[in-house]
Amino acid sequence: MNPMPSGKPRETPAIRVLQVEDSRLDAELVLAELDADHIAYEVRLVDDESSFVAALDDFRPHIVLSDLSMPGFSGQHALELLAGATRTYRSSSSPPRWARRRRSRHCTTAPPTTS
Repeated sequence: MNPMPSGKPRETPAIRVLQVEDSRLDAELVLAELDADHIAYEVRLVDDESSFVAALDDFRPHIVLSDLSMPGFSGQHALELLAGATRTYRSSSSPPRWARRRRSRHCTTAPPTTS
């Protein structure tokens, strides 16, 4: 006979979120969505390019959430910097398996179709 589960919830590791946002209120609203989904996270908030690049190296985020339009630094530019950085970053670190499973639930774009 197999033992019964302990009933104690299994702890999931915290996902590291790098948030690019110049409004603290908007940052809190985004994090409230993660809280509502009971996702454990650590967050680092940045609002300029130099802080973003530094955080990629020393915080090593699993995901980046970015405002699209900020004075002096845009989400598009953050994406370009991230794309350049991930060529080496992906080979050494990837999100936990549980985070990859949840990705489709929160994804806002459809996967590419094959013709």
